Amino acid sequence: LFDQLEVVLTRLEMLNATEPGETKAFARMIRNGELARRIDEVIDSGTEDADVRIYLVEARVILTGGDYVG
Repeated sequence: LFDQLEVVLTRLEMLNATEPGETKAFARMIRNGELARRIDEVIDSGTEDADVRIYLVEARVILTGGDYVG
């Protein structure tokens, strides 16, 4: 999960938001990867320390546009 988040966040940083095709492809990648669900599973498991959970919540908010109910 963490490797995939690193790739996705790096790709987001390099995204050219003026290109509709790029933004659509990025959004599709986020949906298809089920990242939000996977992040929620790790957060909800309670197995990670607070710093990791904070990182995951921040990543989830960034990738879903603020959609986090936690």
